[in-house]
Amino acid sequence: MKKLVGACAVLLCMSTVAVHSADSLPRQPVVVTQRAFKGQTESISATTLFTPARGGLYRISAYVDSSNFSGTYFPEVFLSWTDDFVSNQVQMPAAMGNAGNAAWASLQLTVRGIANQPIQFSTTENPNEQGICNFYFVVEQL
Repeated sequence: MKKLVGACAVLLCMSTVAVHSADSLPRQPVVVTQRAFKGQTESISATTLFTPARGGLYRISAYVDSSNFSGTYFPEVFLSWTDDFVSNQVQMPAAMGNAGNAAWASLQLTVRGIANQPIQFSTTENPNEQGICNFYFVVEQL
């Protein structure tokens, strides 16, 4: 009987530690959307990436690559959102790297999203209309 009580006590302690350990783990980001716009040759007007159902922090990861890059043009990419006070917009940096006639740029940004207010992106028009661009986005709730 003592062995049974001892075994039950050990199991009870282990399950209590396991429950408390799970509660103390940090919350992991959750991917809420992934979008890809491939083979783009023209500008893209304001396009919704994600509309939060509730307010919170969201991380936007963006990557752009372009072929037939002339060295004088790389698309301007704008991300826009509304926080508690105002509508915001940020521009991705110009081409961060290039090799031959291809180029790329990336950005990671944390924003405060408001319920029912879209997180969007848009691009400028390609003036020489020779390049082909691919745009990739991941939005995570933090």
